[in-house]
Amino acid sequence: MQSMDAAQVSAVRKMRAAQSHWAQWLPQRYATIKNPDEFFELLGTEIAREIESQTSARLRNEPETLPPEKRPGWRNMARLMTEDAVLAEMAFLTPEPDPDEPGTPGTRPDDRSVEPPQGCPEAMQAWDFGYAQAMEWRLLHGDPHGPGMAGVWGRPRIPLVQGEETSGLCRTVLVADSGNGVSASLDWDRWSFVNVDLSVHLCRPVEGEWVLLDAASRISTTGSGLATSVLRDQVGVLGAGAQTLVITPRTDAR
Repeated sequence: MQSMDAAQVSAVRKMRAAQSHWAQWLPQRYATIKNPDEFFELLGTEIAREIESQTSARLRNEPETLPPEKRPGWRNMARLMTEDAVLAEMAFLTPEPDPDEPGTPGTRPDDRSVEPPQGCPEAMQAWDFGYAQAMEWRLLHGDPHGPGMAGVWGRPRIPLVQGEETSGLCRTVLVADSGNGVSASLDWDRWSFVNVDLSVHLCRPVEGEWVLLDAASRISTTGSGLATSVLRDQVGVLGAGAQTLVITPRTDAR
């Protein structure tokens, strides 16, 4: 048997991912395909080719001022962002509505309706560090400046990478990284509760610019904690986030 090169392996993987997604989430459309194996083989090849083409275009825009040690990371991020965008457009299409379960495509019956960001007041304007100022926040419930659960809509004000469109996945992760901040259980002036990791799990691509972060933090007496969040867009539940926290007294406590 002839071995496949890297491009062929990539095409096969994308073909299988696309076929699985369509079979599960777009059954009506999938049923109209006369020869699914042939269709998705061609689609996988087209997706791999489009990713390669768009990645090459992105890499030509590599900043000339970028230090040599940062170039590999920038190139890897460019490839990942391109793959995310192409797959969302060509493979992971919005799920069809379930005929046996009324509602908006991609939602479940337990998705509660929430106030859209346009109807919520601005929030976290007192957060004066760079990351917070680079994001636009709208308050849904709770008090991000005080202890306890809170829900906020968020979206980036500026691109994550200059000159590049920020993908839905990147926007979601940018918002999810604030779970421990908006749901702080301790006094910011006396304690540090830095997250040492961030795990984000999504059930579908995000729709629209805004992502809702509905977060809560739990603190233990052993110097550790956990911040968890439900992530939504204006369609419904999108996924979940989790952050492991390290709790220490601030040396500059006021």
